[in-house]
Amino acid sequence: MSLVYGANIVISAVYCIPRKGESWNGEAVERCAKSTWSAVVIGVFSLISDILIFVLPFPLLLKLKLTKSKKVGLVAVFSAGLLLVSLYLHRMDIIRY
Repeated sequence: MSLVYGANIVISAVYCIPRKGESWNGEAVERCAKSTWSAVVIGVFSLISDILIFVLPFPLLLKLKLTKSKKVGLVAVFSAGLLLVSLYLHRMDIIRY
């Protein structure tokens, strides 16, 4: 993930530098601010990593030697990550429109 974020910083910096003939009076900043592609790319990679982080502990949770109520409690705690995933999906929908 750090490679994705690092690459996004470099690409955004290059994208936001004024082109030949442009001045530093804000045209490049406006172009950079209106770009939604970087937010979409970051959102997609964040969503994928959140889903992986959400799914990975469940096989281990099911193998633990705990009472059923404790397992249900642990699953509920880890399922709070599902809220984060749904918020990312909602944010991606807002950015798209």
